[in-house]
Amino acid sequence: MAKSPNYIRSVLHAFNSKLGVVAINAATGILTARALHPQGRGELAAMTIWPLVLSGSLTLGLPSALTYMIQRKPGQKAQMTTAAALIAALIGMVATVIAIAVIPFFLRNYSSETVLVARCLLPNLTIGLLLLVGRAALEAEHQFGRSGIALVMPPVLTLGLLSSLLLMHRLTPATAAISYVISGLPAFWWLFRSLPLSWRVPLETLSEAMRALLSYGIRSYGIDLCGTVSLYIDQAVVVGLLSPEDMGRYVVSLNFSRVTSVLHQALAGVLFPSLVNFDQSKTNAIIDRIFRIGISLSLLATVFMFAAGRIVLTVLYGSAFARDGLILPVLTLEAGLGGCILIAAQAFMAHNRPGLITTQQILGLSATVPLLFVLVPALGIRGAALSILLSTVLRLCFILISYRCTFGTMPGFLMNGETTFWVLERLHLSGLRFLPVRNPSDETESSSV
Repeated sequence: MAKSPNYIRSVLHAFNSKLGVVAINAATGILTARALHPQGRGELAAMTIWPLVLSGSLTLGLPSALTYMIQRKPGQKAQMTTAAALIAALIGMVATVIAIAVIPFFLRNYSSETVLVARCLLPNLTIGLLLLVGRAALEAEHQFGRSGIALVMPPVLTLGLLSSLLLMHRLTPATAAISYVISGLPAFWWLFRSLPLSWRVPLETLSEAMRALLSYGIRSYGIDLCGTVSLYIDQAVVVGLLSPEDMGRYVVSLNFSRVTSVLHQALAGVLFPSLVNFDQSKTNAIIDRIFRIGISLSLLATVFMFAAGRIVLTVLYGSAFARDGLILPVLTLEAGLGGCILIAAQAFMAHNRPGLITTQQILGLSATVPLLFVLVPALGIRGAALSILLSTVLRLCFILISYRCTFGTMPGFLMNGETTFWVLERLHLSGLRFLPVRNPSDETESSSV
């Protein structure tokens, strides 16, 4: 495997698609921020946040479970995929009905039109759940290119729809929110046409597949839940604590800071299916290297945002969104550390120990909501940024302690010479020969991402 560039190419496929999404979302964010201004951008966030939060929070670990089961039982791919899709659809429909009833409580500071549009868009959470399951089925077989198409298609269509509305002078928070929902339908149709679904599976076989998925999924659910909560719970809470103007400024900085975690997410997505059949020593070596890379990149990005973040926000979004220069570096550091947590978690996922890390992550995230309610009224959007950073640091400590107790070692924090040479050689093997560096100590190594 050390001589094969397949896994690096998988990482590059995943990275390219996620980077494309970030770039398109940045363009979309610039367009909506300049057209709608802080108040309108805050109203747009209030209407569109709920399908994102709920679809990511109610997975019951199905994407991870499906990836694991397809790797372990490749002959049952159709049964497992069909079972996962049915469970996701059922969860989505039940959650939609409940959410329609409770959304007005969270949006009491917003107009009745904003509340109505938010409720009308809630059925999109079922589509979101099914897209997560479908992409997991593709990535389980290292089809990151096809998964990337399903990931990139919605933001591309969203940008096109928003641009058209702007040219027709019809771009409002409500029409923009509807555009976000409509843009996901073609990706949903394309993705599920390419999946190996089988609706003629015997009921007994389907029930057995559902039990297997839920057995693993519920134990790993905390990792999915923590990932979603860390991304969206702050927005879901502060939407009722901040004014629409402050909400707009916070969302713009938060979305821009997510650039830091793009590579982390790409690496984690490839690591999980790749590590399932590795022994523990190979897993530890790989996680150590990738974790070092992740921490180093996070620190570099934070320093850059601290030095130039205000300028970047002013140039891209306008001076109204750059009044507080400390928000962006704090959120950038949080995004990078969250990505490192995701990388370390893949070792537990791949070696059938999701329950332990789930417990640790939930304990760490339990601090998020109390921190938000304490710090946001006192510090405003600074309090929101500081709250999720403190929660992420706590989760990082938990996962590192768990890693040490479970695997007898702990990933390193900063790049060293050996890791640098390793990265350069893998880039060389993948075809990027502008860095033809080889580390002699790495010649006999038998593991690679």
